[in-house]
Amino acid sequence: MKKIFPLLFGVLCLVGCSQVIHKPRVEQAIGVRTLVVGQTSISGEVRYVGTVAAERETPLAMQLTGRVTEICCKEGDRIRKGQKLLCVDSTQSVNALRAAEAALRDAEDGYKRLEQVHASGVATDRQLVEVESKLSEARSAAAIARRMVSECVLRSPVEGKWK
Repeated sequence: MKKIFPLLFGVLCLVGCSQVIHKPRVEQAIGVRTLVVGQTSISGEVRYVGTVAAERETPLAMQLTGRVTEICCKEGDRIRKGQKLLCVDSTQSVNALRAAEAALRDAEDGYKRLEQVHASGVATDRQLVEVESKLSEARSAAAIARRMVSECVLRSPVEGKWK
């Protein structure tokens, strides 16, 4: 058994090292037919099947819910950036703005009065901080109310065509 392995190893080496003769490849030419390109007219009807899609679409949404009071464009209209597209009922938003602005005026007046009293030493620092806080809240509420009124109108963010 031990004598078979060296003998088998030697035979494999001789077979593996033998020279293989490769035949050279002969490339055959392929026949090619050429045509002259030119313009021609097509008679008859030509039909194409396909799908036309917009290059870019911009989804729009109102920030508020409410009754639509005005639709300012119709399908196919060209739209300019910033153009009014749709309006919702702004009655509640306008009333909220009026109330917020009245509260802001009241808070500003209270702050001015307490500031004078504080300067004379009658009001405490804590009272002044509380009034400043109320003034800040009133300013924020008025800003939110202004934004709510502006959001009653949907404007186009881009130029394009109403689909």
